[in-house]
Amino acid sequence: SRFDEAWLPVGIEGVRFERPLPDRLWVVARSRGNGPGRDSIRVDLELADEGGAVVGAVTGFVMRRAPRQAIRKEAAPAAVRKLLHEIVWQEAAEPGTIATGTWLVLADRGGRASALAERIEERGGTAVVRDGPLELAGPVRGIVHLDESVASALDLVQAVVRARLPEPPRIVFVTCGAQPAGGCAPRPAAALLWGFARAVASEHPELGATRIDLDPRDEDGSIRALAGELLLGGEGELALRGGARLVP
Repeated sequence: SRFDEAWLPVGIEGVRFERPLPDRLWVVARSRGNGPGRDSIRVDLELADEGGAVVGAVTGFVMRRAPRQAIRKEAAPAAVRKLLHEIVWQEAAEPGTIATGTWLVLADRGGRASALAERIEERGGTAVVRDGPLELAGPVRGIVHLDESVASALDLVQAVVRARLPEPPRIVFVTCGAQPAGGCAPRPAAALLWGFARAVASEHPELGATRIDLDPRDEDGSIRALAGELLLGGEGELALRGGARLVP
C-alpha cells in the first residue's frame, strides 16, 4: 500500500530566491516525469507568499521511492554506527630532533604564558612573552596562542598573514580539554578553537598551524610537557594526557 513506502529526496538542479522568505509559504509542485534512476520522479517547486506572489523556486527536485522496511533497516542503531567516524587517539613516541629559535608566547587571561616561557628557558630554549599588539620585528620560530578566544586567534592569523613574511612563524594553538583523548569530556569552548585552528591549517598551510590539547586534569604538568613539545616540533595534532603524548 501507499503507507508501505516513502519518497526520499536525492537531488536538486537549482534553487532561486527572489526575496526573503515569509513565515508562511504556498508550494506548487509541477511534475517533470521520471527522474534519472529507477523508481524516481522529478518535480519543479514554486514558492509563493500568502498573496500568491512568487518568492523563489526549486528546480529539478528528484525523489526516489524507498520501501519503509528498508529505511527501518538502514536506520537501525547497528547500521548507523557503521556510518559514524570515530577518531582514536593513540600514544606516540617523541621525535628526536630539537628545534632551535625564539618562541613568542602571547599573554593570556589565565596567566599561563609566563609559566610556559620559564619552562622553555629551563629546557634551553628562548621565549618572549608578548602582551599587546603583535610585532614581528625579528626572526621568530613560532608563536604560541594560549587564549581560548577564537576572536584573538583570528586577529593573530590575520596579523601574520598581513606581514607577508618570506618564512612566517609556525603558529601553535593551545587548548585544554578540547578533545576526548584519554577519557576526557570535551569542553565546547576549547573544541571551538580547535576547529578554527584546523581550518587555519587547511587555508594557510604556510603557517604550520599546530593544535596541542592540554590535560584538564593536570594543567601544570601539561605546561611542562608543552614546553618540550615546542622545542621538539613534530605532530600537527597532539593531546597531552597523564604524561603521555597522544596523536589521532
